[in-house]
Amino acid sequence: MSNIIERETKTSLPAQASESTALLSMIERVCLDPSADIEKLDRMLQMQEKVLDRNAKQAFAADFAAMQISLPRIAENGVGHNKAKYALLEDINDAVRPVLHANGFGISFSIEQTNNSVTTRAKLSHRLGHFEETVLTLP
Repeated sequence: MSNIIERETKTSLPAQASESTALLSMIERVCLDPSADIEKLDRMLQMQEKVLDRNAKQAFAADFAAMQISLPRIAENGVGHNKAKYALLEDINDAVRPVLHANGFGISFSIEQTNNSVTTRAKLSHRLGHFEETVLTLP
């Protein structure tokens, strides 16, 4: 199955690059025209930004799907107050970070604390700039 995903990703990248190159070429021509309409140029730049965002989202989705096959099972070495077993954060980190890196991903966390709660944000970023964020607030 990963071979199918790899083939789809590899075949879509040239199409994305040529689409982006064509749009940049058009923007360049408009910029060189002394009678160019600034509003038209602005709309073209917005279109280019949308194309880049869409391409980044598609690459994120394809690489994320391909990466999932490589994610390891992690031993549950921790024991909670209710005797439930869980995977330790350091074990998760050691097992997952190399897989994330190999697939063009990085992960970061931030924590905000108030008198009544703690909020943790996890941000999964892709090499082309798209990211997804999850927020968890606990008392």
